[in-house]
Amino acid sequence: MGVGFASTTAVAAATHRGILERRMNARILPALHERVAELERHLSVTTRAKEKAEKDASEKTDLIFDLKDKVELLEGRLARYEGAKAYHMDVLNEVSIKRNMPIAMLMRPTRREQIVYVKHEAIYEIHRRCGLSSTEIGRIFGGMDHSSVLSAIRNWPKRAAQLGIPVASSDGGVSQ
Repeated sequence: MGVGFASTTAVAAATHRGILERRMNARILPALHERVAELERHLSVTTRAKEKAEKDASEKTDLIFDLKDKVELLEGRLARYEGAKAYHMDVLNEVSIKRNMPIAMLMRPTRREQIVYVKHEAIYEIHRRCGLSSTEIGRIFGGMDHSSVLSAIRNWPKRAAQLGIPVASSDGGVSQ
């Protein structure tokens, strides 16, 4: 009887446990379903965000490669002009604007000191940056004698130092 009672008790306990588990599962099941639905929504949102991030990254990568191509193209174009000589009219315009002196005043013969200094600066810069000979520079300045041009080229750095004007030397440095 002892063996039978114990097994009956075990069966009853197991049955009671089964009933309780079914009751608990019935209460927990909606909460579990809700949690599963929440996780599925979160996964869907995360998946969409990941797809959007991948698309954005792809677009940005394409943009980066496009910009790199453009930079390479521009660097190639600039390399062709590197070391090229300046055009004498560009230099003349720069000096004219910097010293607030019309180009026409620089082209005619004069002994006015202020105009002569600006003219000598222009001559020096054209010689330094354009690499023109003294004869060619003389022609630019309305038939100026080549020896006057050479004198301006030779003496301008000293005069500029006296006036406190920085001068770029022919080797690329700047003297005061």
